[in-house]
Amino acid sequence: MPPRKKSKVSKSKETGVRNNAGGKGVDGRRRHLDDLPVELHLEIIRCLHPRDLLSIAKTCKKLRALTLQRDSESIWKAAWARAGDLPDCPTFVSEPALIHLLTSSCCQECGHRGVRRQILTWCRMYCAKCLTKLSYCYTDVEDKLHELDKRILGERRDHEDICVMFNRHISSQGNARRRDYMRFPRSQVDAFVAEYHALAQPVTNELLRELVDRQKADAGLRCRHQLRYLKWEEEQEIIQKAEVEAKRKKLFEEILVRLKKEAKGSEIESLSKQELDEMSYLPIVSHAAKLKKPGTPIHWGKVLKAMHQFIEHKHKQREEDERAKVLEARFEDLDNAILVQYMKLPRKVHMEFRPQVIDLAFIKDIKDIVDAPASETVTYDSFKQVMPSVAAQWRQQCKEEVEKWLMPTIANYTMNIEPLKLAIAVLVCEGGCLAWETDKIRILHYPEVLGHKCLRKSPPGGWHRDFLPDDVYSRTAVHYGSDPEEIYPETFGPFNVAHFVPEDVDENVAKMVRIVDALGLNSTRATVQELKACDRRLRCKKCVLGAPDKDYVYTWEAALNHSIRSHPKHRGPGHDELGFLLGKNEDVDPDFDSKDDEWELVNEDEMGAVRELEAVAHAPKMGVESWWACARCPIFHDWGEGIKKHLLQKHNIEFSEECLRDGTLFLHPEESAPSALIRPPVLLPPRRSG
Repeated sequence: MPPRKKSKVSKSKETGVRNNAGGKGVDGRRRHLDDLPVELHLEIIRCLHPRDLLSIAKTCKKLRALTLQRDSESIWKAAWARAGDLPDCPTFVSEPALIHLLTSSCCQECGHRGVRRQILTWCRMYCAKCLTKLSYCYTDVEDKLHELDKRILGERRDHEDICVMFNRHISSQGNARRRDYMRFPRSQVDAFVAEYHALAQPVTNELLRELVDRQKADAGLRCRHQLRYLKWEEEQEIIQKAEVEAKRKKLFEEILVRLKKEAKGSEIESLSKQELDEMSYLPIVSHAAKLKKPGTPIHWGKVLKAMHQFIEHKHKQREEDERAKVLEARFEDLDNAILVQYMKLPRKVHMEFRPQVIDLAFIKDIKDIVDAPASETVTYDSFKQVMPSVAAQWRQQCKEEVEKWLMPTIANYTMNIEPLKLAIAVLVCEGGCLAWETDKIRILHYPEVLGHKCLRKSPPGGWHRDFLPDDVYSRTAVHYGSDPEEIYPETFGPFNVAHFVPEDVDENVAKMVRIVDALGLNSTRATVQELKACDRRLRCKKCVLGAPDKDYVYTWEAALNHSIRSHPKHRGPGHDELGFLLGKNEDVDPDFDSKDDEWELVNEDEMGAVRELEAVAHAPKMGVESWWACARCPIFHDWGEGIKKHLLQKHNIEFSEECLRDGTLFLHPEESAPSALIRPPVLLPPRRSG
């Protein structure tokens, strides 16, 4: 059997009588105003601010009849003068209309609420729909004036005359310079047309000039009043902000008193002045200060709960900051241990291809040491014991990653040779390491690729963040080595060969195969060492056929750079590297030749002239593109005068080319720009016919 419905219990008679006696709530109390004598109405009016006078006139019939009549102008002028905080009321609008404009948010045509922008020159407030209905667009006004009398705008239809004669309004989505967004009030334009028709016909030039000048004067007067009102609004906003700020400070003092009563005094004292300021500007404090009025209760439960959460958050943050400092110091010891493990003087290029802190930070043996409790002592010696095995483990892991990334491409070329030793096992970076040299590439073989920075930098949306937990250890590790002064410090991740796009790897290896074969080497057997020792040169057959007078001769690395930059196979010159990595489609440039590039070996009888040109073109540079590493120091590198000064002051060596030949200085493979690492092509003079 279904349960019975509960019968509705009515309210007590006492409550019903009390409500019926005076109506419901505020409306009931206002209804008593109608019963008051006129003398009391006038006394009430003398005490009201114009905005309150308008508000009460909307709710009380007798006051509305008394104040919103044409003969009640003196009442409003007295209230206006008594207020003292309102701008002067112009002659072209009444006081009730102006106070409604300044205080209301309703459309004056349809009553729609939520209109936030007054049109002060029109003394109106319209919603978007009514604005369109009650105004003309620019072309309508232009055509109307031109049809009315061509002399008004002249044959050239002067744009400035329209904007000076009538008060324009720019729609909220529009641009002030675009005529499509200009609106002009129908009432103003129609009144001008009516005045024109009222003139004695035919209209003389003098009468027309007087009419136009009057119209311009009226529009100018409205613009001046608009500027005055805008300034007044700014002043009122400053005053209101100051009042809210005073309320906020007073309220925050009350909050601190209540918190101290709840035994939170020691926690509050532990907060710094900056943290207290931040606490005082919490949204809940600012919001409560704005709403606070004399006699209005504050919901202290919500406010104090937010304060407790803030204090707990700051204490947790302080603990994390202290922990981060401990981890930072331990990462510095790890960094030194890595340097000692790999760096032996005299310094050589291959020593630069060492792991970074971020590479080892998440290996278990290292993490157990770094992430030990603060009570345990961790020093450089703690890492020194495990560094050899960890370094070997890291290098083997990276080697396997690179090999796995390249093997699908070079599998058909390997013949009893370790794949990564092949000359064709090349990886090309076109990322941020190029800096301003976007016409260059950075060529990487193994083990050079192990030291490349781009494989550790995390782009927006990063490769390395998904597997990292959001804890103090991970955050400290990924930001180690970044500039702490930066607003958005760099984020690093462990070595990741996935930076290279497989399609790019396939294409670049294919280009390298053609270059190695053209040099006369066996692309299935030639090693990186043999490639770098090869003294032969190439010319691009496609370019020579197109421009015989531009006979450029290339080294192997310049040839690869030219092939990728000048003859790309599957993308245009405006290639977006990050977009390509994220899988965005790109349009292929139709002007680029999609055929494979072709190379030919430079004849031996031409090599004499080539070597003479290269002696100048390939001379060591000391500019900003060339960063030289000092073999006598473990980490120092600089360019230009900086490296020369270092040699003289630190090692008492005068810079000379001998420093480059004997290995005292060598080009830093990562800090130097590609233009310093790629020997540039040389231009052979035109061959003489006959």
